[in-house]
Amino acid sequence: MKQFLTPLALSCSMFLTACSGDLFDVDTGGSGGVKVASTSNHNVYVPAGMQNVAAGDAHLDGFVYGAGSNLGDASALESQATYQPLAESASDSVVALSSRDLVAFVAEREASFVENDAEDVLTVIENSLRTDVGGTANSIWKQQLGSSNEVVAAYIFTANQSTTATDVVNTLLGEVALGSDSDDQELDNPATPLSSEVSTRSFEVYLGVLFAPRDGSVEGSTDQVVMLGAVVPSEVAAAYSSLSAGVASTSNIGAKGASPQNSSKEVKVASANSKADFLFVIDNSGSMSDDQATISSAANTFFNTVSGSGTDFKIATITTDSSTLRDENSDGGFTSSETEFKLDVKPGTGGSTTETGIFYAEQALQVNGERGATVDGSVVNAGYPRTGASLSIIMFSDEPDFYNSISSGADFDASDNLFIDKNYQVYGIISPSSSEGRDNGYVDLINNTNGTYADISNLTALERIIEEIALQTASASSQVKLDHSPIVVSIQVTVNGNTVAKSRTNGWQFNERLRTFSFYGTARLNAGDVVRVNYQYMPTSS
Repeated sequence: MKQFLTPLALSCSMFLTACSGDLFDVDTGGSGGVKVASTSNHNVYVPAGMQNVAAGDAHLDGFVYGAGSNLGDASALESQATYQPLAESASDSVVALSSRDLVAFVAEREASFVENDAEDVLTVIENSLRTDVGGTANSIWKQQLGSSNEVVAAYIFTANQSTTATDVVNTLLGEVALGSDSDDQELDNPATPLSSEVSTRSFEVYLGVLFAPRDGSVEGSTDQVVMLGAVVPSEVAAAYSSLSAGVASTSNIGAKGASPQNSSKEVKVASANSKADFLFVIDNSGSMSDDQATISSAANTFFNTVSGSGTDFKIATITTDSSTLRDENSDGGFTSSETEFKLDVKPGTGGSTTETGIFYAEQALQVNGERGATVDGSVVNAGYPRTGASLSIIMFSDEPDFYNSISSGADFDASDNLFIDKNYQVYGIISPSSSEGRDNGYVDLINNTNGTYADISNLTALERIIEEIALQTASASSQVKLDHSPIVVSIQVTVNGNTVAKSRTNGWQFNERLRTFSFYGTARLNAGDVVRVNYQYMPTSS
């Protein structure tokens, strides 16, 4: 794993400019550079163009910074963003970017007695959004990075009343980041919103948590947590999406005293189009009518996002009570037709109430002679996945997986299974709380196969959830893959010597778990293109 210091109890209170909030620029070997922010026990890397925002407290070991249209890091941003509520058309109003739209933070503190891993800390932050800031937080995606000690997540947050991204960050820092010696849960010196900032009720919130367990051999050591966050109004979130996820990634955290290493990867592109195959597993029990209708209506987003990278893709669908490929148009189970897909993902609600997407996905994907299988599954019989294609499985269910109810009592082993054997990535739009309550359910499988998951109860966020899954899965068969897990904000990409921006419209996207890239719009690759990636990474511990 990356080198992290096992921290001692905090001994250094500070304001932004004092001992733990120092920021200094370093060269990443690319065209951009990063800024290093130092907390008591860690260095955190942020884009060099980010603007320091004055904020602090005697008990805060952290700092705030921002991004806007006039900052260096925002040079790749569109000058304006289209605000498109899910229920409305693409012709909605265009909103100009301001000098501070995205507000981000880093903070370190001792873990409380009820926080035993990164998920526990993330739950504290989620609850603070809902109760202290006030509103609803609907997940877009959640993902473990390597272990339960690192987790990243994104949400659509709807506040109870209009506010700014700066004020959301102020409240979060006061409620979840101040040390235990704090005399209240408010910053003594909160950041001041700019007069040009958007005041709104809808935000996208990106969070990353590192949990650093205490060193039992060091007297007085304690569990520590490092929290990263980015908040941006939904009106302009599309313009900042790449930056938001990047600054909230725990890959940007390194131990104080550990030096990042420079690296590069150069790839000559063999073919313009990568191949990606998809298997959707749809819950067809009685409670799924609205969910099926919503995912069908979001099909256009999935198709546009995957095809935007130039990916050659095929999609098939099964249900949580059958491994038979659905084929409403009787033209084959796998299709590249959006019309066919919209029909296939609505199998109705007359299916079994003993739902198990994992079991029937296994049945569909099994290969005769492997893991005791005596016949090929429906996917393999159809000739999929195609040679050279990745295969991603998307589970869609509002219930936990009841694998052992139909497997003659055998439990599913989330760490040793067909999905891992074949390097298939599993994603989920599920009920995480019920899935986490059953051993070896969806969440364990998703984490062990480098996928992400979101909460199916958040139907208003489904279009964004589908978009994020499409962005991640499109890179699964990418020809451009890094040898190390990078500090995300240090990545610089050129194609044929020309710098390419990080953008989901006309640029590159990075899949952090797979370490792969996909390219969109005017940045789509052609055969013979030479891609070079310069980046930094934290060395692995011995």
